[in-house]
Amino acid sequence: MATLDLPPAKVILLAVQAAIRADIRTLHALLATHPKTLHDLILRILLTYLPESLDSSEYVQLLVEYDSGHISGDETLIDTTPIEGLSNAAASKKVRKLRLLSLRMDQTHDDAPDDPLILFLLHRAYRIDQQTGLIAQLPQLLAPFLERSDYLRDWVLATVLPLLRRNYEYHPAETETQSLEWFESLGTVEAVDFLFSKTMRTDNGNELKDSTLARDLRCLAGPWLYGNNQWKRRKVSLSAMGAQTVVPLKGAVPSQGSQYQDWDAVFAWIINQNPASYIAVADAIEQWGGSADVDLGSYGDSDAMLSQEDRRQINERYGHCALTASFRMPGDSMPALSEAHRILRNVVTRLKLPSISSLETAAGRLAPVPDLSEDGKPVREHIEELLSFLKNDEQDFSAPTQAAVDLLQALITSSYLLLKAGAHTSIEKTGSMLHNQPESYQHTVLKEYLNKLGGSAGADDKLWVSARKEVLWLHDWGKPPSSEGATTQRGRGVLGQILRGAVEKEILTALLTHGRYATARSLYENSPEPPLSKEELSSTIIASAMHAFNNANNPNKTRGGALAQNTRTYTDIDNFLSFGSKIVLAGLTVRDLEGRSQMSPEQVDEQMAIARWRITSMCIDAALSENDFETAYSYVVNRLPSISGDAYSKPPSSSSPPPLPKGGAVAHPPLKTLDNYSWKAAFQTGKYRLNAHTLKPSHVGNSSANPEIRHLEQRMECLSQALLIAPPPALQEILNVFRRCEEELDAKIRQEAEQEDAWDEQGDDTAMPGRFGIDPPPATLSRASAPMSSAKSRTGAEAPMSLLDLTCGSATQAQRSIAALTSAQGGD
Repeated sequence: MATLDLPPAKVILLAVQAAIRADIRTLHALLATHPKTLHDLILRILLTYLPESLDSSEYVQLLVEYDSGHISGDETLIDTTPIEGLSNAAASKKVRKLRLLSLRMDQTHDDAPDDPLILFLLHRAYRIDQQTGLIAQLPQLLAPFLERSDYLRDWVLATVLPLLRRNYEYHPAETETQSLEWFESLGTVEAVDFLFSKTMRTDNGNELKDSTLARDLRCLAGPWLYGNNQWKRRKVSLSAMGAQTVVPLKGAVPSQGSQYQDWDAVFAWIINQNPASYIAVADAIEQWGGSADVDLGSYGDSDAMLSQEDRRQINERYGHCALTASFRMPGDSMPALSEAHRILRNVVTRLKLPSISSLETAAGRLAPVPDLSEDGKPVREHIEELLSFLKNDEQDFSAPTQAAVDLLQALITSSYLLLKAGAHTSIEKTGSMLHNQPESYQHTVLKEYLNKLGGSAGADDKLWVSARKEVLWLHDWGKPPSSEGATTQRGRGVLGQILRGAVEKEILTALLTHGRYATARSLYENSPEPPLSKEELSSTIIASAMHAFNNANNPNKTRGGALAQNTRTYTDIDNFLSFGSKIVLAGLTVRDLEGRSQMSPEQVDEQMAIARWRITSMCIDAALSENDFETAYSYVVNRLPSISGDAYSKPPSSSSPPPLPKGGAVAHPPLKTLDNYSWKAAFQTGKYRLNAHTLKPSHVGNSSANPEIRHLEQRMECLSQALLIAPPPALQEILNVFRRCEEELDAKIRQEAEQEDAWDEQGDDTAMPGRFGIDPPPATLSRASAPMSSAKSRTGAEAPMSLLDLTCGSATQAQRSIAALTSAQGGD
């Protein structure tokens, strides 16, 4: 079997046969005994004929020995049986017919080194991936040669390692696999999207509770960024030396600073994440340290692959990415603000900027925001540039400035104060208030802030004083205006479009509206440096008082403040009526242009009647607002019938009707509304429904023992009164409510009757124990003599009036409501 001398053609044929059979021992022997013949061909033979499914560990030692030039092999292992009887000429002819694969690379690797072994390893890796998809074998094949070639190392980091970790280590259950060539063909943005397509999600697409973003940034994006960066840098370097024509990678856009384009693509992916993933993004920014925090496995040294300058610039871009993620933090909640502030503190620490306090501490201290101006540039213009830098719509990353950090901290603190008071805002919305929103919008935000503060539980004087400090800080960010003309100056904060004096007036108005008179006096009257002048203070107080008076006069139950200052004030209706009559007699209700009162006796009577109607209706509304239905009902049935007047005034009497025009039509002026209060009060009382807060009556008298039926009966009485005094346009609405109330009453009566029948049947003494075998007595007992009225009696003689009966019975009395209309028609 052994032979000392074989012609080159036969040696080549034996090597081909051994490669086809994956006989690595024979290949060792042939390469050891015939190095000159096989040295230039063995790699092409292995590439062409060695099965791709063969485990890499079987032949990697052969490649290592081939690379070292010291190959060990036993000549006796060479089996020459396949070439026995084959002449040298025939062997040469067979060799010429061999179609060995070339080691030359395509344009993707046009800058690959002219090293046959490296070229073989690249081709072998591609063929294993294409034929079997077993890229898990590639690390064992390529690892021994990474130190030999930086090019091979960078290619493994940029292509093999990310794909291997993603598909086989992190997501082994994924059925769809991707080839090396496909991954290499992706552009920068597409490659980033692919690497993170499974990030923060399970294999079935559900979102993970524990974020994997930091892991994927470190272990997937990190190797890809390092390998790709070195690969592109090598291409740029070769192009600069004129060594060869550079063919840009797909997706790469050569431009100034393009060596950081891949990093920028990763940062852009981070800031464009789903708003629901903001906690995962905040966790990742805290856990991932940037350019130095990568896991290259055993395939490279990150410290040696990036210069200090590159590392600095990448970390600054990462800081810009983190600031943008913080600024874009979605939602209007405290957790979102906390995450945004956590990101900001991480950026400050990593970039070695002056440290900042916690969010709660910053909101409590309300320290002045540093000056955000820039030499030679208006403050407003510079702030707009800083906001554009934070928002970063162009996704162009650069080094953050201290001014950008200060602005973001001020916006986070401002959003915290607004959210704490109940306003709905986010950091980005708060930022837009600086220059995109008009003064009217800021005024609306200020009023919402103060109103929600006044409506909150536990809003004592101390809280109001603290709230004033917060509002003033939101106006000027801790830099108050100069004392001269302070009230006419604007601030630099998120409420800075409002004049300082207008802010103080709104605060004073809120204090007065919510009854904080002592606090208002100490801040605006007794202060050593009053924030408002005496004229401004006086006008604000008068305006607040008039506003409260107008609210109290409004019968709308959602308004009003004067009657609500003391509980159950509405029960003192007689005093209110006395006050009203004195106001009328004093001439305060009707005045001429010069402020003098000149009323005729008829006007005095009319104003007195209007005062009675309005005061009574306000007391009824106040009683209903405090769920005191019994008092409101009492006023409706006992007071309104005696004081209610015509809904419309009567037209002026005329001795002779006006002449008819040629067209035959006469236009009359609209009737003046007089009593538009009494019927509304009766109607609102009739619409009132029992609830858990309704005050219980002190006595029920002879009415129904069923509280629900009694309440419905009372409501119908109120609606009947409303029908008698309401104007014609309102009758249909009142009748609709009356009909529904009547239906509810009928249903309740039938239900009570059924319950009584069931009780009678259950209480029949034939079912009493001890009466076995005794015939039941005749059913002569009757509940008619019972002292308590029954539902069955109400269904008969005591049945309520029907809707038709009520309407017919009220028609005559309703003439007062339509008398004016009748007179007007008679005048025609």
